[in-house]
Amino acid sequence: TEEEKRFLAQLGEYLDLPEDLRLLALDSRTQLVLRDAFDLVTGDGVLDDNELAQLRLLQKQLGRSFVMSDDDRATFQRARLVWTIKHAPKLEPLESVALKLAEGEVCYVHRPASFIELPRATRPLLNGKERRAKLTSGAYWHTEIGDVAGPQHVRDAGEVFLTNRHLWLDGRKENSKLGLHQIEDFDACPAWVDIRCERGKMLRLTVTKHADVFAHYLARVLRDL
Repeated sequence: TEEEKRFLAQLGEYLDLPEDLRLLALDSRTQLVLRDAFDLVTGDGVLDDNELAQLRLLQKQLGRSFVMSDDDRATFQRARLVWTIKHAPKLEPLESVALKLAEGEVCYVHRPASFIELPRATRPLLNGKERRAKLTSGAYWHTEIGDVAGPQHVRDAGEVFLTNRHLWLDGRKENSKLGLHQIEDFDACPAWVDIRCERGKMLRLTVTKHADVFAHYLARVLRDL
């Protein structure tokens, strides 16, 4: 604040502090303010256009830029990517992937993953309106990892590719694909995505990197079908 600036200037003169030390004290205080603002706007994992504008305005008003660590930069980029996935007019496909796709089929994201078969789902199936509301609101995402009771069978491991038509499971043993129209519901957490297919069949994708980003891509593609 202006009052803090005046206090630091008066204190510097009283203690006969050099100008560079006074600026360092001001910069340290400014970085603390920017840190609090950064943590606030990225805390929910999404950084929207309005929050980004507020953060930039605060830096302009303070006359300082927020000094990001590598972790801060990764958090910033992921939060902006999630916002883009949810709100961009059109998703941008990857330029090239190691798949032979049919004409008109494009890939949006791929991740290393394990493919695990779970016991069949017993909960009632969502109707179309409930399913769309869940996808739109992001109710598929959970911060805590919840497990499924019963036997689990690791089917394969490799990479999962999400296109505008399929989930491609490119494993070490075999390759298969699941039509997006066959997916009835899904839930996600920081370590995996549980997918409910036709007739209650359950598939778990243990995604080893950025499961949140993958889940948002999946929700967007299913929402746009």
